[in-house]
Amino acid sequence: MSKLTKDLPDLVFLHGNICAGFCIDCKSYGHIKNVCQICGKALSPTRLLYPIKNKDYEKDPFIAEQWRRVKKWVKDSTIVTFFGYSAPKTDAAAIELLKNIYNDGPLHRFDRIEIIDIKEKKLLENTWEDFINVEGAYNPIYLKSFYESILAEFPRRSIEGYSERYFNGWWGKGSNRILEKKQTIKEFHRQIKPILIKDQKDDFSL
Repeated sequence: MSKLTKDLPDLVFLHGNICAGFCIDCKSYGHIKNVCQICGKALSPTRLLYPIKNKDYEKDPFIAEQWRRVKKWVKDSTIVTFFGYSAPKTDAAAIELLKNIYNDGPLHRFDRIEIIDIKEKKLLENTWEDFINVEGAYNPIYLKSFYESILAEFPRRSIEGYSERYFNGWWGKGSNRILEKKQTIKEFHRQIKPILIKDQKDDFSL
């Protein structure tokens, strides 16, 4: 993807990553073969947090830093999309994270929470009730496929599309929607190239 754009999303590894390295002094991380982008020292290997019942997310400095980052990002987000996560009720730290964020008053009342899962809606509602319960807010939106999500409808413009539709009363549709079909990287690049050109000009219009 770095061949398509240099403006790539940040990644966090909430349970560690054997390919990730960490600088304990600067709290920076990257590929284990790289050096710290701040001090230039070699990165140290990171530990894995195994799926046990009582996980200690604060014991390891790298894992603790990863959770600190994701807490801030989720709290500052207007749209959060979950996919590839089964939301087990035993994951106490994740439950606490989302409860603290989505139950802090009216701040997140107009957020959009998308959950992509092929399970039936009733089952998903029961699964996620411990995680997200925002009084007076919109209910989470359950989708069967990524291609139904706002990320697919407005690639690189999800916030702009959401704001136009739900706050400005716009009834249009995304013109660069990612369709559910097999695409090569070249085909995908050709589709989103007009958006990337706009990005370079600081033009974030739909």
